[in-house]
Amino acid sequence: MTTYETNIVIAKSVDQVYQLISNPDRACEWITGLKKVELQSGNASEIGSMTKYVFEERGKEVTFMEELLSITPNAHFSFRLDSDQVVMESETHLKAIGNDNTEVMMSNAVAGKGFFMKLLMPLMKKSMINRQQKDLFNLKGLLENE
Repeated sequence: MTTYETNIVIAKSVDQVYQLISNPDRACEWITGLKKVELQSGNASEIGSMTKYVFEERGKEVTFMEELLSITPNAHFSFRLDSDQVVMESETHLKAIGNDNTEVMMSNAVAGKGFFMKLLMPLMKKSMINRQQKDLFNLKGLLENE
């Protein structure tokens, strides 16, 4: 299993950050390569809900199913993403810094499926960190320019 963490400070309140980051209808605006989000079962903010995420990666469509594992509005949520090649558990924590700033902290544990993907996971760690950090910069830009 490969683990990594990323974080960023956004010049918006926790409530403003949470409203955007927890809204699957706006995920395509800040998550790299995300083309489509479809709720499959439950409600988007309901533990156990299932959501399908479709990415375009190097000209190919890659699908992940997300299961919401826990949620505390304006503070924390966690989910499991499952695809043909990997499974990832992710936690996001939001922390107020004063009245108008929020630290977003993400921690992830990714495991490859199959022998080849298990071998590749440690080698892909840096690119996974860079991609998530890029997504956080996208989120910051989107929020701070609204």
